[in-house]
Formats: sequence, structure tokens, C-alpha cells
Amino acid sequence: MIKSNLLTLLKTFSPQEFKEFGEFVSSPYHNKNSKVTALYNVIKKCYPDLESTSLEREKVFNRIYHGEEFRDSTLRLLMFYLYECARQFLLFKKITKDTIYSNIMLAYDMIDRDMLREAEKIINESYEMINKLNLKDENYFWYKYLNDSEKLALHDKLYAGRYEKYMTGGVIAEQAKNLTDSYLLRILRLYTTVLNINTMYKTNFDLKYFKNIISAYTIGYYKDTPLLEMYFYTSCMLENPDREENYFLLKELLFKAQEDMGGETLTDLFINLENYCVRKGRSGIKKFDKELFEIYKIEIDMKIYMHGKYMLPYFYKSATATALMVNEFEWAEKFVEDYKKELVPEYRESSYFHCLSRIHIAKKNYDKALECLSKVKSDEIYLKTETKLLFAYIYYELGIDDSLSSLLDTMRHFFKNDRFMADDRKNFYWDFIKILNKLSAAKFKSSPAGLFEIKELINSKEKLFLKNWLLEKANELENNAGS
Repeated sequence: MIKSNLLTLLKTFSPQEFKEFGEFVSSPYHNKNSKVTALYNVIKKCYPDLESTSLEREKVFNRIYHGEEFRDSTLRLLMFYLYECARQFLLFKKITKDTIYSNIMLAYDMIDRDMLREAEKIINESYEMINKLNLKDENYFWYKYLNDSEKLALHDKLYAGRYEKYMTGGVIAEQAKNLTDSYLLRILRLYTTVLNINTMYKTNFDLKYFKNIISAYTIGYYKDTPLLEMYFYTSCMLENPDREENYFLLKELLFKAQEDMGGETLTDLFINLENYCVRKGRSGIKKFDKELFEIYKIEIDMKIYMHGKYMLPYFYKSATATALMVNEFEWAEKFVEDYKKELVPEYRESSYFHCLSRIHIAKKNYDKALECLSKVKSDEIYLKTETKLLFAYIYYELGIDDSLSSLLDTMRHFFKNDRFMADDRKNFYWDFIKILNKLSAAKFKSSPAGLFEIKELINSKEKLFLKNWLLEKANELENNAGS
């Protein structure tokens, strides 16, 4: 029983949810089988340790069917019933949590039962709840559309087809606009996702469908709704990266409206700003490195970086690397120390020492950097890979050529055999290894021949680990060879 869908699902329940689930199962409305309730009570005695040997099948069966011969099929059936109860519980919890939608559905039922005055009261309550929502997003407009629909259905019954009584004041037009705004916001969010995927993974999704929909509306229409306008400029920014004005328009709109924004939407828009800055910085436009740093600082101040209760290692590493890129060493040191405790516990120490090593590398304290890198103990593939590549960086700088050659050879074999890393990320690291190997070989040549080709190769790579440093080393070799 330990390895079952039932226990896998129950492991995701918080203590409060598990308690509420017990009340749900005990209710005869939801469950009339006393043996199912008994199974819950057996599991309850072990919760939250659902790996306990007390939950082995025979032991569980004996606690429910005292003295009877073990029947696996009977226990499996009970487990299935309890699992179905758990699914119904989650559905019930989800629906009742969405009070606006629940209210609208209740109004629908009241109209169906000809409880028209009660339905009118519920519809008005729904409008009050909708109007209290700070974020005017796709759900806000969808709720308004649904509630408008119930209001029309109510009036149709109240006035028995006398349309002149209620088909006035632009009711249908308002309903159509709410439906359109909800739809457009969903389309624009999806479009920005597709544009990002096309850029990041070199895919070739057909964009005609999105463009046809978006171009059907004037810029004036988008400007009527703040979030629509923001996602419109997000799509313009990603679709036409050379038109930098779209980035600055989005940034201005976002900063003005951020206090009224929901967490997930705010995070999504900031991530799009981040992505744009990263791509522009990689293309050599240095002002966007500073822009990216400012974006990270705002996200940190507003705690937009939070993923549940924690900061993700990726954000921690990226914010540190960006600060170092714009020579904000003091800020980077303070950030790494102050936010270590907010990292996901599993990766906390390794991420901390990794970032600390990058600070020491930037300050050319290579001995301290090596000491920090030796403390990075993680099986997370990207952190592990970047740590090894930082070792290579230091070996090159210190002229420890034998260690560098051995490490690069090890990494070549690793990438040749790896089947788990995404191709895009693998190339990001693999190109670094190939170019560093070329630079290492070029150090022992008195002629600058070949360095031009190396620099051309570096510049041709949009995504390349430590690209600026590689270019710097190539320039150094070229200058030394020419002097």
C-alpha cells in the first residue's frame, strides 16, 4: 500500500487539508462506506509519515477487518474509494475557494428554480465581489461576462421577453467587451510564451494565428485596459527586439501599476523584462546589463522572486552574476550573505559557495575562489557543470595547464555521453569548453594567427557561458602576440 496513488496524493496534503479531508470522508453525504472511513483513520495514525511500515497492506487490512483472511482485492477497492473521495474533496475545496465563480453558479441554479429575487440578490453580491478585485485580469473580465450572462437570463424571466425593459444601456456591448478582453489577455499571454520558446529553443511555431487576432484591434483598444496594454507591449518587445522603445514603455507601465498587480502576473511581466535584457546584453548592448541589474533589485525589494517560501537557486545565481557584470561587488557580497537563508534548503550551501566563488573570481582572489568551489556539493546538473567550468576559468588564469587540460578533457567526455541536459543549455557550456581549449593552445604560439577566428567564433555565439571573459582572454593573447 505504501507505493500507491492514494498515499502519493495524501502526501501532498497539508496538516490542515488532511484534517478537513477526514471531516469530508466522515460525512455521510460524501461517503456512506464505514470501511473507507476506517481506512482513513488507519492512515491518520501514521500521518505525516506515510512511508511507515505500519501501512503495509496486510497490517492495514487486519486493522480494518479484524481476524479475517487477507484479501488484496478488497483492500485495493477500499483504497480506490478513498482515492476517489480525495479527488472529490480537492474539487469541492477548489470550487468553494473561488467564491465569485461559486456565487455565479448559485445564481444560475436559482434562476433555473425560478427563485428570481434570490438570484438577483446573489448576482448583485457577485458584482460587488468582482469590483473589489484589484487586478483587472482575464479572470476579472471572465467573471463579469458570466455574471452579465446570468443577469440577462434573470431579466429574460422577469420581463417575459419584453426586451425593451432590459436590452438598453449597452448591456450586450459591455458583455461582448468583457468576453473579448478576457480572451485577448489569454491570447497575449500565450503569444508571449510562444515568442519566448521560439527564441530560447530555436523552434518555429507559426505566429500567423496570433498576429491576425492581435492586429484586429487598434492600439487605442489595448490602451483602455492597463493589463492588456502591458501584454500588448510585451508581445511587441519580444516580436521586434530591435525596437527598444517597447521595453521602456512596458517598464514604465509596469512600474506605475505594480501595486495593483497580482503576484503571478507581476512575476510573469518582470521575467519578460529580464529575458529581454539578457538577450540584448548578450548581443553586446551594455546598457541592458545595467537595466537587468535594476530589474533584479526591484524584484528583490518587492519579493517577486519568491517561489512558494523560497528563492530559487537560478535567481540567486543570476542576480549575483549580473551584479558582478556591472561591477557592483559590494552589492553582490551583501546579497549573497543576506539572502542565503531564503534559498531552497536542498541547494542552499552549494548555491551559496558557488556564488561566493564567483565574487572572489571577479576580485581575482583565486585561492579563496578555489576553496569555495571545493565546498560545492550538489548533484544538480547545471550547478555542478558551472562549478567545474569555474575551476577551468581559474586554472587558465593561474596557468595551471595540466589541470586545465585534464578537466577540459573530462568535460568533453561528459557532454559527449550526457543524455539529460537540454541541447540549448548543453551548447551554452560545450562552446565554452571548445573555445577555452583553443585559447589554451593559442597561449603557446608566438603568432596571432588563429586568434581572429577564435574571436569571430566567440562573437558568433549569442548564448555562451562567460562570453565576455573569453573575449577578454582572446584580446589579451592577440595583444601579447602582436607586441
